[in-house]
Amino acid sequence: MKKIIISAFFMLATNSFSGELTGAGAALKVLERNNITLHDLTVSGRQLIELGEVTGASDSINVEDIEMYVTKDSCIESFEAKLIFNNPDRESVFEDIASILANGKMVKVREINGLVIIK
Repeated sequence: MKKIIISAFFMLATNSFSGELTGAGAALKVLERNNITLHDLTVSGRQLIELGEVTGASDSINVEDIEMYVTKDSCIESFEAKLIFNNPDRESVFEDIASILANGKMVKVREINGLVIIK
């Protein structure tokens, strides 16, 4: 019985903290704090792309398809954002963005945890 309880405790602890070290789900948590669910996005023809160091998920996303930038603590609507590009001659995909100016605050692209895009 003691082994079962200890095993259950470790399984629960592992499930509770999975993703906390990697940041998985961080963008979704910020959206939910702003009363936006995955269901809301799906119904409206949108999708959440979680960004990470190794996913490469954002490499080919057109800037015109991005509706929202999700940081660790806020959601920035694309119409509120002034994009600053690494190369002004190439302003078409997310990977070309260096930073975003929104609400008087500069956000570096590496601070963005997720993107809400049009499917």
